[in-house]
Amino acid sequence: MQNIQAPTQNLSQVPAPALPGTKKAKVDTQNISQSIQENITKTQTSGQETLDMKFQDTKNQPLPLEQFKTGSGITIRPEVYDNLSQTDYSVFTCSQKTKNTGELGFITRFKSGSTAAYYDNLYKKMDENLASWEQTLFADLAPLLFPEKKISQKPVFKSAKYTTENGVANMDIRYANVKSVDGANLSIDYTVFEENIYIFNNPQCLRKALDKYEPVLEL
Repeated sequence: MQNIQAPTQNLSQVPAPALPGTKKAKVDTQNISQSIQENITKTQTSGQETLDMKFQDTKNQPLPLEQFKTGSGITIRPEVYDNLSQTDYSVFTCSQKTKNTGELGFITRFKSGSTAAYYDNLYKKMDENLASWEQTLFADLAPLLFPEKKISQKPVFKSAKYTTENGVANMDIRYANVKSVDGANLSIDYTVFEENIYIFNNPQCLRKALDKYEPVLEL
């Protein structure tokens, strides 16, 4: 189990990350799963090293997380899902240059609060809830992270330390490797960084995302 530390600043006043390389991707609400995969394929051949996709419906409104979850076929453990924003989530893709269309991650954001006590309690709960989710994490997110792969092996998660590229943020990363039913090697690396949960199917892609959204040291 990782030890999630609550941020020291008032995060209710901190907006979600929005840097160059963020795309608003329209999704057909009648065929969400296909639309999501089409958007992922397009972004991974766009020539950009990384791209963070935030989804909208055909009326340019943010696609609620509930619709994304149902349409994509993923499952989010209720104890985790109940603490997530319905509009602040994204799919982060990597490896366009290597033409490996499999490297991506799912970023979700906690519901905002207004007090330090709220975040202290939230981070303690999420530490336990994410640890409890580990046994089904591969299977639950397979439709997004490992499409067309069936997973029966139980993962054994371990911990590693990571420091962002600018040396400002340190965090615990939980990771595990399994084989799919057809023998493919699969991995999940995840961490909690500020108010966000990062769950990726590739360790290098996760680190690119963390470095992209690394905090700036204030002098």
